[in-house]
Amino acid sequence: MDDTVRRLVVLCHLFAESTGRSISTVSRHATGSGETIARLCRGHAITTRRAERALRFLSENWPEPVAWPADIPRPALLDESEVPVAALDARRDALALGR
Repeated sequence: MDDTVRRLVVLCHLFAESTGRSISTVSRHATGSGETIARLCRGHAITTRRAERALRFLSENWPEPVAWPADIPRPALLDESEVPVAALDARRDALALGR
């Protein structure tokens, strides 16, 4: 398992554990598919672009007061003015509903 995949898997598991959500739910929100994290654990690959988007999603939605793991670099948070409002609202709504 390469380092990017390891980081993504660790973060998704910690996020799920911290929020009471399932891995598949966190995977779906972070990567667009509920099976991605399970597939990564089985040795499958992920594109760099998709992994970067997932890491950014996790960083932007990281649960408080859980500390981001010190051994994993945290992506810089986007200025919300750079993201379309509809995209922000959809992500927030989905997380609030626990989908």
